[in-house]
Amino acid sequence: MSTSVDYVAMGNRIRQLRKERNISQSELAASLGISPAYMGHIERGTRIPSLDTLARVAVCLGVSLDNIVLGAATAPLAETASPKMQQLNDVMRQLGDNAADYLD
Repeated sequence: MSTSVDYVAMGNRIRQLRKERNISQSELAASLGISPAYMGHIERGTRIPSLDTLARVAVCLGVSLDNIVLGAATAPLAETASPKMQQLNDVMRQLGDNAADYLD
């Protein structure tokens, strides 16, 4: 299995997941504590986000990190995450736009 990351494909997956959840690019960017312009670069594959940012994207979109990065077909996070991770995911969703304030 190749571990090389295709950043354009990764950005397309993020965009698709975001749109499936009816989240605007600006809303996701605010939840992550990044600018909408940087979010656009991530979705186009023209910037390489940090692992921390990718982990926050995965949590906000409710998918596993391997799904975001490699496109691995895995079960939804709610089905595979530990109870603590599920609780963290629930808290982040409740915090909405303020979630990023608690991650720094």
